[in-house]
This record gives sequence, C-alpha cells and structure tokens, in this order.
Amino acid sequence: MTGRDVVEAVLAGDAVAERIWGEVCEALAVACVTVQHVLNPARIVIGGGLSGGGERLLEPLRARYAQMGWRLAEDAAALELSRLGNDAGWIGAAALLFEAAGGG
Repeated sequence: MTGRDVVEAVLAGDAVAERIWGEVCEALAVACVTVQHVLNPARIVIGGGLSGGGERLLEPLRARYAQMGWRLAEDAAALELSRLGNDAGWIGAAALLFEAAGGG
C-alpha cells in the first residue's frame, strides 16, 4: 500500500483509512517539528504520494504542528505541498545525477 492508496481511500470515506490518516498526520507533524528545531528552515515542503491529500493533509498537519512546536521565538516554518507531488523524488534524483555528470 502506498501513500497515494491511503489518500484515495480517505477521500472515498474509508473508516480504516481515516484512522491511518490521523496517525500519519501525527507522525508527520512530529517529523516537521523535529526538522524545525534542528535546522530552523523557513519552509518545509511535503511531497510524495501523501501530498495528493492537499488541504485534507495540510489542515490537520498545520494544526498539530502548531500545537507541538516550541515557542522560544516565532520561527515556525511554513508547511506547504510540493508542486511536483509524487514526482518530486524522481525529479530531484535526476537533477543530482545531471549535476554529478557535469551537466549543470
């Protein structure tokens, strides 16, 4: 089962997928908070199959991320979806290969 499969099941109203979705949003929020505290980026971009969930992913993710974050300063990263969606990894790998081969 892939992230895309879960997204499709959630959007179709599957109860088991909804439970899994909640767990995924929770785990992803923990990962985003960890990245924020270690690297302090201005933006965290979510790609891959889960990004197909659109606002159905971003809304609970942003809410949970805001609840978990430390508030030593107002430095929370903006959470956004990749415009490349599920193809982001392949495109990034191809770009690295092109660069390593002296193409750019």
